Amino acid sequence: MTDAEPIHPPTLCCCRMCQKCLGAPAGLFMCVDRENFTLTSTAEVKTCETWHTTCRNVRMFCSKCGAHFAFESPTDLPGMVTVAVCCFDDPSKYP
Repeated sequence: MTDAEPIHPPTLCCCRMCQKCLGAPAGLFMCVDRENFTLTSTAEVKTCETWHTTCRNVRMFCSKCGAHFAFESPTDLPGMVTVAVCCFDDPSKYP
């Protein structure tokens, strides 16, 4: 993402699905407009797997390490991709 792309303030989620997915009491995420989100291949992340949850969300995982890095919720957050802030090399860039 570049500084010019619309991003929304980070959100702390402590729902049971995020707790189970992350293995933590909460996760810090930020929403990005779907049109500004592109998943690119790198040496660390070659592909992603998706898991369709019972609440119709799509969660994305790294197929190499299994880390959860993003999800889409067409019902609750249409047109958005929610990205785990911890996935960025410099999360402080997105306060």
